Amino acid sequence: MIIKTKRDEFLNYLNDTSGLKAGDVEAVYIPETYDEVSEVLQLAAKEQKLVTVSGNGTGTTGGRIAPGGIILATDKLNKILSITKNVDGTGTATVQAGVLLRTVQLEAGELGMIYPPDPTEWSAFIGGTIATNASGARSFRFGATRNWVESLKIVLPDGELLSIKRGEIKAEGYEFNFSSGSKNYRFSAPDYPMPDIKNAAGFFSRSDMDLIDLFIGSEGTLGVIVEAQLKLLPKPLKVFSGILFFPSESNLLDFVDTIATLSHENKNSTEKLNATSLEFFDEQSLLFLKAKYLRTPEEAKGAIYFEQECTNETEDSLLETWYNLAFEHEALVDLSWFAQTSKEDEFFKEYRHALPALINEFLSRNGVKKISSDIAVPQSHFRKMMSIYHEHLDGSSFKWVIFGHIGDYHLHMNILPHNEKEHADGKLIYNQFIDEALKMGGTISAEHGVGKLKVQYLQKMYGSEGIAQMARVKACFDPHGLLGRGTLIPESFLSEHH
Repeated sequence: MIIKTKRDEFLNYLNDTSGLKAGDVEAVYIPETYDEVSEVLQLAAKEQKLVTVSGNGTGTTGGRIAPGGIILATDKLNKILSITKNVDGTGTATVQAGVLLRTVQLEAGELGMIYPPDPTEWSAFIGGTIATNASGARSFRFGATRNWVESLKIVLPDGELLSIKRGEIKAEGYEFNFSSGSKNYRFSAPDYPMPDIKNAAGFFSRSDMDLIDLFIGSEGTLGVIVEAQLKLLPKPLKVFSGILFFPSESNLLDFVDTIATLSHENKNSTEKLNATSLEFFDEQSLLFLKAKYLRTPEEAKGAIYFEQECTNETEDSLLETWYNLAFEHEALVDLSWFAQTSKEDEFFKEYRHALPALINEFLSRNGVKKISSDIAVPQSHFRKMMSIYHEHLDGSSFKWVIFGHIGDYHLHMNILPHNEKEHADGKLIYNQFIDEALKMGGTISAEHGVGKLKVQYLQKMYGSEGIAQMARVKACFDPHGLLGRGTLIPESFLSEHH
C-alpha cells in the first residue's frame, strides 16, 4: 500500500471538475488489495476519521472532494481479471474498480465486443462510473451503467467484503433483510417516487428492488466498490453517423420526437431505423462551433448528431430513411453531413466533443465559472422546459449554450457569465430552472450525480423525509457517518440518524 502524507505529494487527489475545494486532508491511502482497503476502513473507524473515496477525478459534482480526514484512492486496483466471450457474441468482463473505461472498451474490442453504456469520459475509472451510474450518448439506446452491472464486490465501512450478484438479494416491498459474513442487515429502502426518466439523483429505490442497485449510484457513501462484473455485447458490424442542421428549433424537436418513437419501436433491430445516439446542439452551440469549424451552416438554428447501427446490406436503405425523415422535417439536407467514410465519422465525433473545450476556453478568458444544469424531464413536458429556457435566456446579457442527450430529453444548459455579477444572476435563473423541472416530474441530475455540489437540490427533489430515509440506510452500513461525508446527504441529516 502506498501512503502519501505530504500535501504537495497528493495535490492531484484534491480536485475534480466541480471547482470545489478540499479540506485539511491528512493523507492519501492507495491500497493494492481488497484486504488493504479493509485495513484502511477499519483504521478510520477505530480513529473516527472521515474517508473519501477517490476515482480518477473526472466527476463534475465534487464527490471525491474530501472535507478532511483521509482519501482512499483506487488507482492500484487496476486489473482486468477476466474477459469471456459466449458463443452468441455476448460476454462479461470482470474488472477492478481502478481500471480505466478506455481499457475495458479496448480490451473488449479486441475480442469483438463493446461495453454498451459507454459513458462520455473514457479516462474515468470503472468504479467511479458505477458509483455515479454514469451514462453517455449511447445511453439513449443502451441505458445507463446500472443495466450492465452483473455483480459487485464492495468493502463496507467496517472493513467487511460484501459480494453481491444481481438477482440474489431482493427487497420485499422496500424492506431488506439479509446476512453477510457475521452480520445481519435489516433496513428500509427509501420509498420516495423516483422519476420514470433518465435519473442519477440519490439512492435508487423501487419496490422489490435488487440490492445491487442500491450501491450503483450511491456515490461512495455506502461502501468502496473494488470489483465488478460487466455485461458486454457484440461489436456492431457497421455504424454510420450524421449531423443534421435545421432552420428552426421547432422542426428539429418534431424530428427528435419521430426518431425517438421509431427507435423505441425498433429496439435491437439493425434493419430498421434505431438510433444508438441522438445528440442536440442549439443555435448558441453552433455559434461556438462555427468559430473553429467554418463548415457549420450560417442558416442553422440547431443540429442533431446521430449514430445508427447497420449491416452492409441495410446501410443504403437506412441512410435513405434518415435522409427522407430529415427532408420531411425541413432539415437543411443539402447542408447536412452524412458520414461516408471512417475519417468523416471520426470528424463528426470530434465536432460533437469540441463544444465543452470551446466553452472552457471562453470561461478561462473571462476568469469565471459556468453554471451548468443536468436536468431531464419527461417527454410530455420537454417543449415546455425548452420554452422556459428561452424565456429566461433569450436577450440576456450573458452567453449561454444548450446541448446534450436530447433522445432522453436530457440537456445541459450552460450559462457562461462574463463576470461575478452575471454569475450571481445566472445562479438565480438556474434555481428557477430546477424548480420548474421538479414541478414537471423531472430530475436535478440525469447523468452526473449529486456529489457535494447539488445536495441542496436533491433535498428539493425528494423532500426532507426522502433525505432522512437515505440517511437511515446509510446509518445501517456506516453507523459513524465517516464515508463520503457531505456527498448526497447534508450533515444535519447524518447527525440525526447516526
